[in-house]
Amino acid sequence: LSLVAAPRPDPCMSGGRQGCKRRLYPLGDAKSLGAGGAMRCGDLVLLELEGAAFVMVRNVDRQHAVLVECSLSASHVGVHTSRGFQFGEWLADRNAAEAPAPGGSWPEWRRYVAEDMVPPASWQLLCVLFALARESWAVELGHISAVAMPADSVGQRPAGHPFAPRAIEGADRLDLPEPGGTNGNGYAVAAEEDDEELQLALRQSLLDSSGAAAT
Repeated sequence: LSLVAAPRPDPCMSGGRQGCKRRLYPLGDAKSLGAGGAMRCGDLVLLELEGAAFVMVRNVDRQHAVLVECSLSASHVGVHTSRGFQFGEWLADRNAAEAPAPGGSWPEWRRYVAEDMVPPASWQLLCVLFALARESWAVELGHISAVAMPADSVGQRPAGHPFAPRAIEGADRLDLPEPGGTNGNGYAVAAEEDDEELQLALRQSLLDSSGAAAT
C-alpha cells in the first residue's frame, strides 16, 4: 500500500497550531562505542499534530549512514513506513487491562517496529501515524537504537518518494544545538532553531506523498 493521505493545512511547529507536541530523542551509535560512552550522531523527532504523528530522523554524520530502529506502541492509528502499511502486534494484555475513558473507545494497542537507513547529512521520514479515532488515539515510543553503517550501504529511492532522504541545509556545518529542555522521561525537547529545518523536510515529504496519491 502506498501513502495516500496527508494532513491539511500544512503543519506548523511553533506557535501556529494548537495541540502540537514535538520531542527530540538523541541518537548514539552503540555498536561503535561499546560500553565506553555515547556519541551523539543525530536525533529522532516525534511530532504529534491534530490527527497524525510523524517520526523523523536527522543524521548529522557527514561520512556514515545510520541504521535506526524504533519500537512504538499505538492505539487507534494506521502506521505507514517505507515498507508500506504495518499491522503491528496486538497487545492483548494491555488492551484487556485498560478501560476506556468516559465516552471514549476501548483501547486497541499494538506494537510496531520502524526501521530504516538514513544517509549521511540527511533528514528522513521514518514512519507516519494517522489517527483512526478523533479523541482516543495515542502513541508511545519505546526502544530506539542507532548503528553507524557505511555510506554506500544505503539503497536508492526516487526523489519523489515520501520516505526519501532530504539533504540537510548548510551541510558544511552540521552541529547539534543543545536541546531546549527535557521532559519527564529525560528526553530532550527540540530547540526552536530546529523548527524551520524540520518543517522544510516534513513538508517536502508530505508534498511527495500527495503527488504519489494523485498519480
